Amino acid sequence: PFRLAAAVGRAAGRFFAGRSVIAPEDVREHRLAICRFCPHFEDEQCTICTCYAAAKVMLSGEQCPDKPPRWNRLLFSKKPPNPNELTNG
Repeated sequence: PFRLAAAVGRAAGRFFAGRSVIAPEDVREHRLAICRFCPHFEDEQCTICTCYAAAKVMLSGEQCPDKPPRWNRLLFSKKPPNPNELTNG
């Protein structure tokens, strides 16, 4: 429960700072694929932090608890740009 509360607190901090809270879908899928091949993944949970992987990978500010992490938090300072709005030039 404490780790979940800490993750929610970090997500709230990112939200109020104007940062993205939810990781993009392709990032979530990539993270979860990494978790599924990890020796610390059992019954849909990480045995290191006891988080449900499907929930943890959704939060942009979270990272794998392994040392070294198998995947990292997203560090962009603001919400990521919409690729449809980007122009070349």
